[in-house]
Amino acid sequence: MNNTAFGVQLVGWGLVIFGTVFSIAVAVNAGNQVTGLAGIIVSVALGTLLIGFGEIIYLVNKLVENKIAPADSMIAPVNSTDEAEAPEESN
Repeated sequence: MNNTAFGVQLVGWGLVIFGTVFSIAVAVNAGNQVTGLAGIIVSVALGTLLIGFGEIIYLVNKLVENKIAPADSMIAPVNSTDEAEAPEESN
């Protein structure tokens, strides 16, 4: 995995984990569960977007690096000499 994709995913995971912990701490101190729940939802949503964006960066770099078109990797080569022939009958 390249450094850019890893860094973006690391920031995403950090946002998910620390955002959730921070939101719970704020909710406990303020005594307001709605604020804590909103903070958890926002931090998990943004963190998940960053993790997915990092995965997209990784996959695009892998495709460019290997110069593989997605359709080319899914099509099996067809060889005209491999066609099955009926066995010859012997009397």
